[in-house]
Amino acid sequence: MCNIYVARLLAAIWTIIQTTFHLIWTVWGYYAYMCKTVPSHYYLVFVYLTYFYRNTCGKIKLEDDEFFIELDTDLKNGSINSSEYSMYNIVKEILRNASLPEEAFPAARTHIYIKILIVSDIVWVISAVLLFVGTLLNAKKIWALIVYGPWLILTGLMVVMDVLTAVHFGLDIINIRCFTNYLRFIGVENYNDFKYLDNVGSLNPVMPSIIFVCLSSRFFIFWIPNVYAFFCVLNAAIVAFQLGPKPGKSTAINLSNNIESSFNEINLNSSQARIRKWQLFYGAAETSKASAGPNDLDLNSNSRTSSLRNSRKKHVMLNEPPMIKILKRRPDTISSNGCGYSQNPWSYGTLPDHHKPKTNHKIHMASTAL
Repeated sequence: MCNIYVARLLAAIWTIIQTTFHLIWTVWGYYAYMCKTVPSHYYLVFVYLTYFYRNTCGKIKLEDDEFFIELDTDLKNGSINSSEYSMYNIVKEILRNASLPEEAFPAARTHIYIKILIVSDIVWVISAVLLFVGTLLNAKKIWALIVYGPWLILTGLMVVMDVLTAVHFGLDIINIRCFTNYLRFIGVENYNDFKYLDNVGSLNPVMPSIIFVCLSSRFFIFWIPNVYAFFCVLNAAIVAFQLGPKPGKSTAINLSNNIESSFNEINLNSSQARIRKWQLFYGAAETSKASAGPNDLDLNSNSRTSSLRNSRKKHVMLNEPPMIKILKRRPDTISSNGCGYSQNPWSYGTLPDHHKPKTNHKIHMASTAL
């Protein structure tokens, strides 16, 4: 396991350092292809002829080396077999007698790789700076994605790109087995005229391809830490996204001032929730009552009065219809005056004898008179 905080800082610093060195040779290759610079040292010329040569850039002037000039002999006679002493002479022989093409066959492909690597390196450095700042600020949640995301994407792309370029340049080694194959690989028309170069000792014509495999793969020593840093930062980004920021004093003050937020966080079945509901309910009722005008109050009072009157009428009509239902009185409820009247005005009791009709004949006469 890697320390999350330290891993992020080291990954950012490591990216900036290695990308700086990576940009040195990619920028040089870009300028070499664009004819902004033409090398003169024999080793650089050898690499230049392989992957950057363009006829429009002008004639190559090989830098004289006094040590190799003294050993300059006829290579066709095979008098020199040591690669340490003959590289200068081989490059000089190629420049002098080879029919070079207008552009080396691998030059266009190499130029595309160079431009992609330059742009990727620049963006990668920017993402590393963002990663460094985000680590110091301890970014969380969505900010973790904004801070760590670009670096993770660029690192993943660079790791894949390094593998592709290393494999592509590695395939060149298979096609180059001797100097005649090398000259045919770069596009020299009269490559058969240089078969004598195949007799040169241990001098290896695949050196430019090996150099580019090492550069594109970051010598493998730097590529492996990139893979390790990628997974460490990915783990840190996941943890930072899952963990929210811890509330400080300002957050606590804001939460205490926000009544709605605090109410949503309490238990709805608690006494605080019920009290809060009553406060909200009666507060709304008081507000509506206060906002009502005098006309509204009159209308409400009239409606209440009329409804009360109607309810009383219905109560009398339904429960106490006059002269239909005679209530039976208990003996103990008869008053002391002997008349049998109830003291309650809504009760009828038993009528006295002097109020009762005497005969049925009189009742019939009274009804006829009416």
